[in-house]
Amino acid sequence: MSPTGRPVAYGSMTFLRVVDGRITDHWGLLDMPSLLEQIGPHAPAKDEHPNIPLVRQALDAFSRSDMVEVKAYVAEDIVWHVPGRGRLAGDKKGLEEVIGFFGEAGVLGTTNFSIDVRKMMASDDFVSMFVHYHHVRGDEVFDQEGIELFRLAGGKISEFWAFIRDSRAFDEFFR
Repeated sequence: MSPTGRPVAYGSMTFLRVVDGRITDHWGLLDMPSLLEQIGPHAPAKDEHPNIPLVRQALDAFSRSDMVEVKAYVAEDIVWHVPGRGRLAGDKKGLEEVIGFFGEAGVLGTTNFSIDVRKMMASDDFVSMFVHYHHVRGDEVFDQEGIELFRLAGGKISEFWAFIRDSRAFDEFFR
């Protein structure tokens, strides 16, 4: 409840890592700018968290297939988690394996590939994005909402997770 008595609405995300049926890690992120704006008065934040431009620059380098620049933003020992059970699914470990994964994904021949970032939130260790995926190959279309989570350490992306609403549809599209 805000000081004026109005209800407060804000985005939040909870992420759990489960190993052998047990929760081993728990992360929570709040959309603090929206929360603070509603409970004000305060001066709105003019600067975004420094991890947001870092992730944006890395994604831009990936989108241009500039793997030399990618190396400036991604840790050598990165782990890239791809959901599902299909051809692209699984953990890619190390920068060279991640770069190879992007090469393989590109070979699968989507003629229109886009990820629209709807909202980004950041903390000192994580950047999360609400995204919309739109991929087209011939008459096939993959069109879904998702969440992407980046863990940062030492000023570089060290781990990535994608959460896709329907991972079976993702598996089928990238068969």
